[in-house]
Amino acid sequence: MEIWLGKHPVEPWRGAWALDWHTVDHEGPGYRRSPLGELVYAMKYGADRSTAAAIADRLAEFVSGLYVFRHVAAIIPVPPSDRERAWQPVEALADELAARTGRTADREWLVRVRAGVPLKDLESPEEREEALRGAFAVTDPGRYRGRPLLLLDDIFRSGATLRECTRAMLQDEACAAVYAVTITRTRVRR
Repeated sequence: MEIWLGKHPVEPWRGAWALDWHTVDHEGPGYRRSPLGELVYAMKYGADRSTAAAIADRLAEFVSGLYVFRHVAAIIPVPPSDRERAWQPVEALADELAARTGRTADREWLVRVRAGVPLKDLESPEEREEALRGAFAVTDPGRYRGRPLLLLDDIFRSGATLRECTRAMLQDEACAAVYAVTITRTRVRR
């Protein structure tokens, strides 16, 4: 199940998708994650490196079916919020996806220039947007000028991270268009 996350001009990206919902229900005191949600949880919070390959298989199948992916110059992982983490799940996914599709995973082009509080601790969309404002920048604006890129992240909650990354990527026409893919989307209100 793919979930359409919106398109330009409503959002700054040209198109965005999530592969599945993060949870399947909210019954009782807890909730149940989707199978893909379980893999993301194990990868992100359990540092289970084996999940990256399974997720990348599904990602590669999906993006290879997108007409726009034929024109994408590179896969750009969302820069990590915690550089101290020994293993960076989104960067690992980008590398796995690149290996399966023949595209380049470029970890150095889009960087985090300002640290912030963990977004999972912020509830309102306004707080999330403010926490990310100006947090990302492109290191070499000429590298992908005139070419579309694929932005990759693990979980879509409010869209604040993708929105701010996309703004940085499009600033000064550093790329022609941004298409975004996340593994899962939360059911939490925006």
